[in-house]
Amino acid sequence: MGDEPLEAKTQLDIDMDSSLQRYSVFVGDEKQPMTVLPVLSWNNPLAGSFGKCRSVIYLHEGQAKAVCCIWSTEASIYHEFGSLTRASLRGELDTKKIWEFAAGSVEFRPVPDADPPAAESRRRLLQMKVLIQRFAAIETMSRKGEPTREQLRMLPTPLYRYEKESAEVVDGAVFGFVHTTDPEALVVLEAVRAAETMRWDYLFVRRTTMPVIGQLDDKTVWSTDTDGYKTFNQLPYSP
Repeated sequence: MGDEPLEAKTQLDIDMDSSLQRYSVFVGDEKQPMTVLPVLSWNNPLAGSFGKCRSVIYLHEGQAKAVCCIWSTEASIYHEFGSLTRASLRGELDTKKIWEFAAGSVEFRPVPDADPPAAESRRRLLQMKVLIQRFAAIETMSRKGEPTREQLRMLPTPLYRYEKESAEVVDGAVFGFVHTTDPEALVVLEAVRAAETMRWDYLFVRRTTMPVIGQLDDKTVWSTDTDGYKTFNQLPYSP
């Protein structure tokens, strides 16, 4: 018995690899681009995507700061960038700046009625897995353009768990809400220092052009048409 043969890369795989090498994303005034981490492969033929698609997270010192979904039609490859950080971000293609998010473009909000983050890393992960159950993401339009209320499926495992703490952010994780396997929204949970204690903050992140609302404890707290609009851009890419 030998090893299973590796799956041959398609031209689309090669083009997506190339695009990731040509794009660089920077946080704040950093001169060094962030590290790219692939976190999810997906497809969604109902939405018109073609072949395997990808989601990657950009990391700065062990924490998630940006996200990009790469998908294609038969004619084009698209990149959907989003901010996961309170700091500013800029994206470059072949060293030329093509987009920028200002500091404060996204608003983290305290999770109400949540116990403070635990001191131990293992217990904080358990807390996040309980807290995320209070959140939901709902699409309000079908792929045919008809009004609907379809609750997106939450992935049971975080797409990324923070590996290091900073002066402000002690811990965190990125959770995905998907249609088929296609991420339509993310929720970031962070344990942040606040005065003499710590608290949990959350952030909804847009991952689709479809209208989506985000709920916490069955109350709408976010939508792609308001909070999600200014931190999302979809760029066609030419190999």
